[in-house]
Amino acid sequence: MKRTLIAAVITLILALGFCAAGLAEGEILWLGGVGMKAGDYLASGANATTTTRPDDNYAHLSSDGKTLALHNYSYAGSGYQYNVVYGRPYLSLLFIRHPLTLQLDENTSNSLVFSGADGINTKGIYLDDSAADLTITGSGSLNVKNGLYLIAANGSDVSINGGSVTLETTVPSSFGIWLVGSDGDFALGEGALLKINTRTYGILTTGSTDINGGTLSIESGSTGIDARSDLTISGGAVTVKNGGTGLQTDGNATISGGTVDITGKGYGLSAGGLAAISGGTIKIDNSAGTQHAIAGYGVDITGGVLDLTSRLSAVRSINKPITCTLAMPDGAAILSDIGATSYYYLDFTASYENSDHTLRTIHLPYVPAAPSAPADVPTTGDSTPLAAWFALAALSAACGVWLIISCKRAL
Repeated sequence: MKRTLIAAVITLILALGFCAAGLAEGEILWLGGVGMKAGDYLASGANATTTTRPDDNYAHLSSDGKTLALHNYSYAGSGYQYNVVYGRPYLSLLFIRHPLTLQLDENTSNSLVFSGADGINTKGIYLDDSAADLTITGSGSLNVKNGLYLIAANGSDVSINGGSVTLETTVPSSFGIWLVGSDGDFALGEGALLKINTRTYGILTTGSTDINGGTLSIESGSTGIDARSDLTISGGAVTVKNGGTGLQTDGNATISGGTVDITGKGYGLSAGGLAAISGGTIKIDNSAGTQHAIAGYGVDITGGVLDLTSRLSAVRSINKPITCTLAMPDGAAILSDIGATSYYYLDFTASYENSDHTLRTIHLPYVPAAPSAPADVPTTGDSTPLAAWFALAALSAACGVWLIISCKRAL
């Protein structure tokens, strides 16, 4: 009898403490606290849908329920309460459980803003199912504001292929894009503009992050991009200003095109796998911090234009030598892969861009515990002195004595 009473009390506590709300029959999503079915229109400020199109300021869910078009739609409020845990509501401005294309109509300005919510457990756009992938298209604009997570997903993917999207919040420990679960990939495509301003992370994904075009601007208190799988930048423009690491991945980081401009106090680019740069323009200034500009478990540099400013070495590779196959303008050989320890360093002491837009740099590996560097190497005109210094460095490395040489060339 006593055990039965205890079980009943526990059941009652769980029932009161955890309560999940669900979509009603036929409802595809909830927008601004209102459930929408296929074919519905929802006017800004309305608390019910209609089948008649308003003149302006509305949202429309297509007849197949797969596309939500925003036409100067705006909402400010607490949104849809999709869950309650121990008496605390979980809120979303746009709640989705099916694959959806969010279309920002041409020449329109749209907004979803949390108002009257304390910021805890608030998700601006929330994909509540692993199959609820979101694609944002169009040429209008969308501002999502004042939430803990501005775009969040539980195992789904997000792609922004058009429009101008602004995600901004002052909520502590906030995320611009938060994609967790078994997948959670993010992609930014050509023609899209994404601006993120948060207190903690700009973008966090358990899957991969792929920037193949468009413009991405992030201001965050901690990390710009954290991709728990791979990070790829093949086009577009990426700008990160933050208090921590600019670009971070647990997997491989690949930059083959586009422009990257990072200002912060942590690593500029940190890879748990290989950091490979074959193209693009990369500018990193983390001189206000105490980390390397680029770090990885192996670093390959075969192209691109690099401008790296760091209090430590420009490049650090753990357990694997640094590979740099760029040629000198005068044809002199480049030394690389020198060292017998588990850490490899590379300092760029002179670099410039040729007409073919490839990096030309003179460098030698850097070892923190090495003796003081000798005088600058004369490199004007003739490549013989430079080649001689390279030969001396190779000999000294073979003998276990490290030299640090600062090679400078007038641009």
